[in-house]
Amino acid sequence: MRELTENKRKAGKGSAGALPRPRRALTFASRYVLGLLLSQCVFFGEYAPFGAAFAASAAGETGAPAVLLGAAAGYGLLLLRGDGLRYLAACLLIGVLSPLFRRLPEKGREAGVPILALLSLGVASFPAVWAEREELTAWILYASELVLAAFAAALFRQAAAGEEIPSGRRSGERMLILMLSAAAFSPVTIRGVSVGRSLLVFLCLERIGRDPSMRTGAAAGVAAGALSDACFGFTPFYSLVMALAGTFASLFRRFGKLFAGLGFVAAAAAATVWARAAGGESYGISSLLEYAAGAALTLAVPEKAYSALEGIAFSGNGRARERKKEDPHAVWIRERIGDALYQAAEAYGETAGETRAAQKSFSEELIVPAAREEVCAACEKRSACAASHKAEKEFPRLKKAMEGKAEAGKEDLSAEFGEYCPEGERFAREISRLWYAARVQKSYNARINESAALLAGEYEEIAKLLGKLSQKARDDSAFDFETEDKVEAALSEYGIKAQVIAAADARGRTTLEIAGEDLGEIARRKEHFEEVLFAASGRRFSIGRETARGRETVFEAQEKARFAFDVGAASIRRKGSDATGDYGSWFLYDDRLYLLLSDGMGSGGEAGRESARFGGMTEKLIRGGVPPETAIGAAVRSRFLTEGMVTATADLLEADLVNGELTFYKCGAAPSFVKGRDGVRRIDGGGLYGEEVRIRHAAADGGETVLMVTDGVADGLSDGEFLRAAAEAGEEDAQTLCELLLKKTGGGKEAADDRSVAALRLSKSG
Repeated sequence: MRELTENKRKAGKGSAGALPRPRRALTFASRYVLGLLLSQCVFFGEYAPFGAAFAASAAGETGAPAVLLGAAAGYGLLLLRGDGLRYLAACLLIGVLSPLFRRLPEKGREAGVPILALLSLGVASFPAVWAEREELTAWILYASELVLAAFAAALFRQAAAGEEIPSGRRSGERMLILMLSAAAFSPVTIRGVSVGRSLLVFLCLERIGRDPSMRTGAAAGVAAGALSDACFGFTPFYSLVMALAGTFASLFRRFGKLFAGLGFVAAAAAATVWARAAGGESYGISSLLEYAAGAALTLAVPEKAYSALEGIAFSGNGRARERKKEDPHAVWIRERIGDALYQAAEAYGETAGETRAAQKSFSEELIVPAAREEVCAACEKRSACAASHKAEKEFPRLKKAMEGKAEAGKEDLSAEFGEYCPEGERFAREISRLWYAARVQKSYNARINESAALLAGEYEEIAKLLGKLSQKARDDSAFDFETEDKVEAALSEYGIKAQVIAAADARGRTTLEIAGEDLGEIARRKEHFEEVLFAASGRRFSIGRETARGRETVFEAQEKARFAFDVGAASIRRKGSDATGDYGSWFLYDDRLYLLLSDGMGSGGEAGRESARFGGMTEKLIRGGVPPETAIGAAVRSRFLTEGMVTATADLLEADLVNGELTFYKCGAAPSFVKGRDGVRRIDGGGLYGEEVRIRHAAADGGETVLMVTDGVADGLSDGEFLRAAAEAGEEDAQTLCELLLKKTGGGKEAADDRSVAALRLSKSG
């Protein structure tokens, strides 16, 4: 177990510093492209302030050159239409003033971003407005553009902010940036279908996927629709239609992407048909195709791919993001617990060795010296006899004589020793007494040594268990800070302020702990918030236990298992018996399902009590966190120490509902069978009561049926006949399958043994 000390968890060295070189290149390119696209988002035919606003938002940061180059390149394309000159001038001013921002404190930069956007666009656009100074409309539009640019610059800045800005707000603001970028493609059409509006529908559905609330659906729909209207030529048509469609999509998002997309398309189509019937000739089949294209994109693009794209586009944008780090006090506590468990494991390991080393037996070499002390104390020849080893040489002759009768006498001594020893007869009787005592002691020592070996084995298993717990305390919990951020942000959308801990075990399965003072809405709407957690994390959670911790309420949400199950069992006692000698149970522990059968020797009440003791002890140990093989071994040793023998079998199935692994632990048990898509596999058992546990493995991918039986079920049947009987029992539920199987294998003959069947059906969970 010494290797445990080498597996101590090292503190994470994640820093908020520079990104890896390939990712830096991707981030530079993504900022350049965003700047280019935002500069091409033209409102009402001539206003495009978003590229300059984006450039102003990056002032003083490492990504500013990429953004500025992208915006300038985009505005260069607008020169052909006569609208790009003033925006290029604004970019030039931003480039000149940006170095000043590096000298400002962080809060000064935050306040200076909207001022920079106002100043640069205000100076660049002023000559054009002054030329039309007599027109009130020109001044109103000029002021409106400046306010919009300042607001957009502040919003862009917050989209790349650090931890002090709620991640829910960052997510919404980043989505808005992507929507503005997508709106740049509005003039691009394919067979009359606008690429930009299709992308806006896609982004709207993605936002709903992250937060399926009706409020988010309506807001995302309004944003996508307003951008469509502004780039199309201002009408309120798309704003109203997409707001309605977004609301419907959020209602159906709980059933999956497909239903959300269908809900969006159906609602938008109904509104479009109504508008066309009311005289809106410009809204026709192309609008319906745009909605359908956006929904199809949502189905085609994986959620992870979209998240990766967003991460590349915004990682490192603005100031470096400060990552959560594990509390050093928590690390210290975990290390101390691990060390304490490890020391206990070492102590029990040493105890096991000492217990085995202490095994003793009575040596026959001690018999003659003991007899000499008792008989020869006053004999004048004692010293000479001991020096010549006469008594030791006589012992084999007496031993041979004692094997045939109860006690040796003077007649069993050799003539030479009889003449030499004055106490020969008394010496022979004492040797007899000590020899028989030694035989009794030897038998007793054998029993003691057997018990000591069992006890040493138990100490050794305890040492192994403590060693595993030590490693688990150190290494088995990894915190997913990104998921914590996303869940906290999703809850903040509902006004819920909560602290979230996301811990993943060694199998990668995540558990959430949600703590806060006002979590009543979660308690009232658990199903809805399970969908919120799914949208935020991409994992399906089940909100379970609710506990109080001071003024806070704590909810535990467990990631749902990949496999669902159906369990059945049936038993028939031997004809003429008053009770069955079999014991069976099933239970769940740590996302694993356990199916247990124990067959007691013989039949009747005593066999049933022994199988229940043996099986029940195994179950309690597993429920206490002891590994199955160790639990069965401990139950075997306990019965040996108590009764001197084991008179029950152990047949245990462990089904991991997370990864589908099936593990069979068999101790004197009958074979089991796994029926899957590729046929039937036999899991051999064999062995005798109390023998070493045999372990067999199988894998499941959904649709498997496991059959476990006790001796007697398949008596007189070959494997093929038994499997045909199982097939004839049909594909009913597990309980019906067990009952039918017992009937088909019984054959109406008088059963020579109790018969029990347990079945497990596995399927992919929804």
